[in-house]
Amino acid sequence: MRCFLLSLLAFGLILVSASSARAQAMAEVPAAGMNAASLPKQELTREGDLQAKAYGWYEKQNTADLPAMESALAKILPLALRQSAWITQLPTWEEAHQQQAYHDAGAILLAKIHTLIQADRGDEAKESIQFLIEKLPHALMVSREKVVWQVRKMVSYLQQDHSLRAAVKARKMDTYTFPAEQDGFDAWAQKQTVEDLAMVKLTEGDFDSLEHLAEQARVRELKTASGHWVSDSVYAGMQPDGGAKDFVTWSSLEERIQSWRKKKPDSLNARIGAALVKLYQLKALVESGKDVSAEQDRIMKGMEEIGPCTPLIPLIRLVFSLLNQESLEATAGIFKEGYEKFPAYTPMLVITLMRLTAEPNGHNLCIGVLNVIGESKDYEQLALTLTALPPNVLPKLSRGLKMSLVRRSLKRGIELYSGSLEIRNSLGLLATRMSQQDLAQDAMSKVGVNWDRMKWKGLEEQAVRLSENKNLRPGQMVRSGDRKLAR
Repeated sequence: MRCFLLSLLAFGLILVSASSARAQAMAEVPAAGMNAASLPKQELTREGDLQAKAYGWYEKQNTADLPAMESALAKILPLALRQSAWITQLPTWEEAHQQQAYHDAGAILLAKIHTLIQADRGDEAKESIQFLIEKLPHALMVSREKVVWQVRKMVSYLQQDHSLRAAVKARKMDTYTFPAEQDGFDAWAQKQTVEDLAMVKLTEGDFDSLEHLAEQARVRELKTASGHWVSDSVYAGMQPDGGAKDFVTWSSLEERIQSWRKKKPDSLNARIGAALVKLYQLKALVESGKDVSAEQDRIMKGMEEIGPCTPLIPLIRLVFSLLNQESLEATAGIFKEGYEKFPAYTPMLVITLMRLTAEPNGHNLCIGVLNVIGESKDYEQLALTLTALPPNVLPKLSRGLKMSLVRRSLKRGIELYSGSLEIRNSLGLLATRMSQQDLAQDAMSKVGVNWDRMKWKGLEEQAVRLSENKNLRPGQMVRSGDRKLAR
């Protein structure tokens, strides 16, 4: 049971748990023994200060407050712009207190942008959004409850949410496409807005809108700019924030799903949603220490009856095949069925490679599968799958992979996902680790200042050089942890 629990928790991470946008946008601000709750009351959130005013404007979304916002910005922006010259990353709490004007200006801009977007005046907000991206990208807003929001992250969410809601309302998801990412927050926001909107429509009982969103995402195999399958996010949104102990909320959610099925008796999406809610609930019950063997069997039978109409179904069946320690032949059969229908679904490939590693010749089996993928019509999946694997396995894999296939796959990925900063970062890092510096530079040349600090941790100098489109000197070294990598 312990093995089952740990694996199921890992599975939950693959599916991506739903959570509120505000919680996701909270900044993890580093500090020496200080956090929002421990701040003295007078700091950053003094009664009557600009942070408090900005938060009030944000909550009200009243266009009558726009002149007051403009007046406050006019007074504080000169100092904020002087401070912006030396703020190049998310500040610590101590630093934030020394840069008050910068964060106050960002908080007011967030309130202004939110007000304009909610009033369907998005075009008027564009100038403020661009200014924020260029001049105040690391600004913070602090609410009355001392909760910290990253301003740029919240603005990205608001933009994506407004655009998606408008498309669903007008029933235009059949032609909807996600815009190219402006910075590192957009990939997250595009996924999160889908999750949140699915939950909102389910809770409201707006099943026509929910059906339109789910159907178009599934049938079109719609993806975000970073290649994330939108149907995954629709279904991931159908679980409460309360977790395992929130059984009242689970019961309410199940009632909403049943209402959806009653109103749309022929809806395949409602049927999938009902099965996945049971699965999410199963995860919650396991975390509470319940015996769920019988429920697990019922869920899996239902998944098999639904069939591979969305890539989540074969993915879930693969995960449970691993949990139940089924034979390689059984697991391979599930993979073959899913892969034939969804060859561009990376999570299924990653799970299958995990299963192959349990075999005595697992390494060679993994290399064989990856080489076959590199020769398929969706050959970009070779590089995308490699980006999802732990970096410590790459050196061993690279000794068996056909490098010509890896290079071909990297080039295709860079071409297909030219509008994704997230994937460009991942492919650039993969190319770097596999000593393909020309392709790393191709991937990173348009990333600029938006290189991912977390992905490139330990290789920051190299990320800067690649994103600045500067050639690396042959034989130059860069330190990564305690070891050096040739560049």
